[in-house]
Amino acid sequence: ERNYPARDFRGQEPCDELRTSGGIWLFDAMGADQVFSESSRFATGLRHTVAMATHSGGALYGAPHGIDHLDRWWPQAGYSREQAASIPSETLFKIDSAQDYGFPYCMHDPRSSRMILTPAYREAVSFGERCAGVPKPIATFPAHSAPLAMVFYEGKQFPQRYRDGAFVALHGSLFHAPLDPAGYSVAFVPSSTLKAGGSIETFAKGAGRSISNPMSQTMRPSGLAVDSTGALYISDDNSGRIWRIRWIGQTGQ
Repeated sequence: ERNYPARDFRGQEPCDELRTSGGIWLFDAMGADQVFSESSRFATGLRHTVAMATHSGGALYGAPHGIDHLDRWWPQAGYSREQAASIPSETLFKIDSAQDYGFPYCMHDPRSSRMILTPAYREAVSFGERCAGVPKPIATFPAHSAPLAMVFYEGKQFPQRYRDGAFVALHGSLFHAPLDPAGYSVAFVPSSTLKAGGSIETFAKGAGRSISNPMSQTMRPSGLAVDSTGALYISDDNSGRIWRIRWIGQTGQ
């Protein structure tokens, strides 16, 4: 039951909304007149997975958004405003058929680097070690950095270290106050991290960021593409521009 005025969201067990949301459904790209069906669900437990891309023979990767407002919507959980600004992490998963990635029951806690119960289900004793069985993210991004797009680099213009890595557009949000803004950048996930987990890098970001006015950021990336020459394109919905990034130097070195 959702009590919006009280901002007190108590989780339903099991969550009935997962029948038609919180997941990824598979359709035939060449088909017509296809009808939505629960049987078409490819994977579940994924919130707002806007940033998706395929790689290496069709393997699917996605970066769902973490839940917001831990302090306001679940005050009984005891999260401070600062903690709600940094928890939960945004996550990157390799998404496999029929797998459950935890939402809305589990979220990633950057303090312990593990999946834990969300506040809506913190009293669900029957869940036991449910979150321990959720797949571990390949990589994580700062809370509320809002990944909106992903593209794998299969070009040959950039240096070799970028080959087969992934660029992720982190749009940023207003939910990171009172901490410094998060996102407003393009992150790079090296191929080594995609294979075995590890760290990510900031590839490009705006300047002049302001805590008092995050919307004044010079770049809020929302889309990514790589052209036939290997140049990377970033759409910026704050300035209404498309940025092109190309390697100046010897190709592939």
